[in-house]
Amino acid sequence: GRANHRHCASQLQQAPAIVLLLACQVVIAAGTTANSSKKASFGVRARLLSGWPRTPAAAQSLEWLRDVDSGAASTFLLQAGENESLLNSGSDTGGGLPQVDALMRSTSAQTFHELLVRNSYYSPRIEMFRSIERRDRKKFGAACSPGAAWALLWPVGAEVPTAVCDAAAFRASIQAGAHGGGTSP
Repeated sequence: GRANHRHCASQLQQAPAIVLLLACQVVIAAGTTANSSKKASFGVRARLLSGWPRTPAAAQSLEWLRDVDSGAASTFLLQAGENESLLNSGSDTGGGLPQVDALMRSTSAQTFHELLVRNSYYSPRIEMFRSIERRDRKKFGAACSPGAAWALLWPVGAEVPTAVCDAAAFRASIQAGAHGGGTSP
C-alpha cells in the first residue's frame, strides 16, 4: 500500500515535466514543418582584411593564367606591354578582365576565373612575390629607380646576380648571355 502510494505520488510529480517536454516537442516540430515549407533568403557578405595593399585584377588574372595556360599568360603579358590601358580596364573589386576572358575558351573557366579574382584568391601569392622583390631590390637592385621595372639576372657561374634597371639593359644582357657564357633570369 504505502510503497504503491509513494510510487504514484512520484509519477504525478514527474507528470507535469513530461507533459511540458512533450508540448515543447510538438511546438518545435510544428515550427520546423512550417519553416521547411518556406525557403529563407539571405545574403552573406565577408571581407578579407590583410596587411598589404589591394591586389589589382590584372595581377590576379595573370596568376590565374599562369596556373591554367602559360601560353595564354604570355599572350596576356604581350598584350599588356603593347597597350597598358588593358591593365586598368578591370575592376579591383569586380571580376576578371575581359581580355583574360577572351583568352579562355570555356564559359565555366571564365566563371571560375571571375570567382577567384573577385575573392582575391591570388592575393597572398602576389604579396609573397612583392615581398621577395622588395628584399632583392634592397640587396641587389638598389641602383634601380624605385617603382621602375627591373630584373635580376644570374650569369652562369656567378656567385651574385646582376640587376638590370630597364628594358634596354635587360635586352642587352640577354643577348650577351646568348652569345657568351649565358644568363639565367
